[in-house]
Amino acid sequence: MKLIRLSFFAFLVGALIACAIPAYADADRGAVVTAEEAAVFSSTMPDLPLMPGLVEMEDQALMFDKAEGRIAEVTAVLESGNAADVKAYYAHSLPQFGWISVSDTVYKRDGETLAIGFEELEGSVYVKFSLAP
Repeated sequence: MKLIRLSFFAFLVGALIACAIPAYADADRGAVVTAEEAAVFSSTMPDLPLMPGLVEMEDQALMFDKAEGRIAEVTAVLESGNAADVKAYYAHSLPQFGWISVSDTVYKRDGETLAIGFEELEGSVYVKFSLAP
């Protein structure tokens, strides 16, 4: 009887842990991404999630706080995926942080504008996030 209780308790704990880690489906690929995988944020803009496959280039970042608002730039290299994947990821994730889409690469929130730009250089795709008041 003690073994049955212990097994049931272990099952409940496992079920609670599984429920505590939400997941969302990437509709284009049918893949499931857990919150742990999606929980990487920019070191320069801590409220900017980084899409899996993007690696922030910390030496290329800049941040200024002014009375009028923040000015920041973050550059990341795209190790997997393409510009369409990046646009789809941010179209899904940024509204969860209060950003309102103006276009597929421009978002507004609380008097700030976040623009996402793309540049291809020597076979690599770079994604530039620009934040301005």
